[in-house]
Amino acid sequence: VAFVREGVVQAAPAAFFFRDGRYWIGAGADGPQPGDAVSLVIDDGRYYNELRGFRVQGRIAAAGETPQGAPHAPEWFEVIPDKAVAWHYGRMRQRPQ
Repeated sequence: VAFVREGVVQAAPAAFFFRDGRYWIGAGADGPQPGDAVSLVIDDGRYYNELRGFRVQGRIAAAGETPQGAPHAPEWFEVIPDKAVAWHYGRMRQRPQ
């Protein structure tokens, strides 16, 4: 996850969990904190036609709870999205002439 704190862009590893339309990240003390602007990128695939992913931009909020079924993480936060973008190169088609 990439985030901005005090005007400086930083990055930290984070656990990711999606449930009930909510984006959760689990991070340690070196990760984002409530109020930080964040860009969360999740991607997968090895070859061009397999490449897919999404990016959520927004702000971090204190979760106050661990999402049910989520893996262990030092602390869980929720990403409050302002913008979300998804892609899947294998499903993109050339437009007929």
